[in-house]
Amino acid sequence: MTKEKLEQLKEILAIVRKLITMDIYYAVFDKDCVVQYIYPEDGHQDGIYVGCVFPDPTGKLGEVIKTGKCIHNYLPMEKLGFTMEGNLIPVYEDGEICGAVSSAYLPVNRQQMTARELAIQSVYYLIMSVDVKSGHCSPVYFNDGGRQFPSNIQRFDAFCGKMLKEVHPDDQKEFGQFVQFEQIQKQLNRKKSIMAECRVKEAGGSYRWMELVLRQIEELEEERISDKILFMVRDIHERKLKEELVLEENRKLIEQLQNNNDNLFRQSMTDELTKLYNRKGLAYLGMRLLEKAKEKGRYVYTFVADLNGLKHINDTCGHKEGDEAIKVIADQLKAAVPEFAIVARTGGDEFTVLAELGEESSVPEEIEQRFVDSMSEFNRTSSLPYRIAASFGWECRQPKWRIWMTASAMRTGRCMK
Repeated sequence: MTKEKLEQLKEILAIVRKLITMDIYYAVFDKDCVVQYIYPEDGHQDGIYVGCVFPDPTGKLGEVIKTGKCIHNYLPMEKLGFTMEGNLIPVYEDGEICGAVSSAYLPVNRQQMTARELAIQSVYYLIMSVDVKSGHCSPVYFNDGGRQFPSNIQRFDAFCGKMLKEVHPDDQKEFGQFVQFEQIQKQLNRKKSIMAECRVKEAGGSYRWMELVLRQIEELEEERISDKILFMVRDIHERKLKEELVLEENRKLIEQLQNNNDNLFRQSMTDELTKLYNRKGLAYLGMRLLEKAKEKGRYVYTFVADLNGLKHINDTCGHKEGDEAIKVIADQLKAAVPEFAIVARTGGDEFTVLAELGEESSVPEEIEQRFVDSMSEFNRTSSLPYRIAASFGWECRQPKWRIWMTASAMRTGRCMK
């Protein structure tokens, strides 16, 4: 390990300590397991000091230096009476393993942790140093959650390419900005950081929300570390779940408000007695139909009808029977017209139908015949003391700038311009 590499590593570790915001102890080893750096310098125990050869009783340090694997382990501090949690991470120089970093921190009983303490300990899964020019990368911190991230990969784009397979399919496009290193270089020339939020697969197969950030180091240190950026993976799963819960509650509220608004809109446009559209509904939907017909060059079919003898029914049988007679005409008219037609009650016993038709459509005659037949069938089978009859007429023409429709203007006939 060269002196320059060691100094770069010490500066990066200082930044990582600020990011983690908790007490972390470091030791840097060369490939012969010789201690090159300790933090804090006066905190070494058990005969570990700069320049000594680490005895490596478990063989894990040698395994990391030999294989390039990241290892998360627990360190028994027998003389101090407690156990520390830590990481062993390989260090690369010019594409070759030149040593390792050992980090350690005091584990906390999660059941007794405050929310802030838990956030501090689990905030970062992985911190990696990336050389902007060469694309070489070296992990400098990871906790237990980092096990699902690829290791023993020297180039950042290769690392991200392998990690892409563990990203949720819906988030792979978002993550894709980290895969092309040339694009990363161009983006970092314009801004200080690149960020994405993605779901990453855990060892058990489930996905967990992560915040992924590439950040220029000069943002974090007054003295710039040239040509180095940090790739940081932050656990934001709990935050995203809360956000999704709030979004779902808001979605349901908006849906409920929309439904309420739709119901009020329908009520304002619907005749209470017959459940057909009222004058307001006919004006609103009729204007849209006219505009649509003008755009397509089609014809507008207009049918008007009114119930015969309503006053006689009200006077002899009562207004309740008069309302029933109006409902009968409304039901027969609704059944006689196609589904796409607009049917409205425009007055006490007056009705209007609008539909968009082609020039040679046979629908007008068919509606007229069905309406007449339905009234005849009703009178044949009804036991009412009165007969149902209606006066009606229809017209079908191409709309110009405006159409004024009155009962007196209707005449039976074929479609005409």
